[in-house]
Amino acid sequence: APWEALAQRPWIIAPEPSSHGRLVTDLFRDRGLQPERIVEADNESVINNLVESGVGISLIREEIAAQSVEAGRSVVWPGSEVTTQLWLVHSAERDADPLLAALLDVLRDVWAERRA
Repeated sequence: APWEALAQRPWIIAPEPSSHGRLVTDLFRDRGLQPERIVEADNESVINNLVESGVGISLIREEIAAQSVEAGRSVVWPGSEVTTQLWLVHSAERDADPLLAALLDVLRDVWAERRA
């Protein structure tokens, strides 16, 4: 389906302020379009359930979408892939916390592997 057809479908997005909603609106704005109908849901599992129930379409994390596709509950449109940045924010007071340091080491390793 072309982007114009996708814009006519109901889109399930997280309400503002959300990176999910911005990702969807940016995808369409970059193409001079906007979704005509929007259904708001503020929980990732609710969004996925609404997609699986046929209420609309949405952006869903790859690992969740893969499970849904494998179970035959949804399909993935091959026309685009969206990436975004993730941020880990913590209190400056916990900078010396050994548990936080260990978590940061693991995240650096995982993110480095995904970039390779």
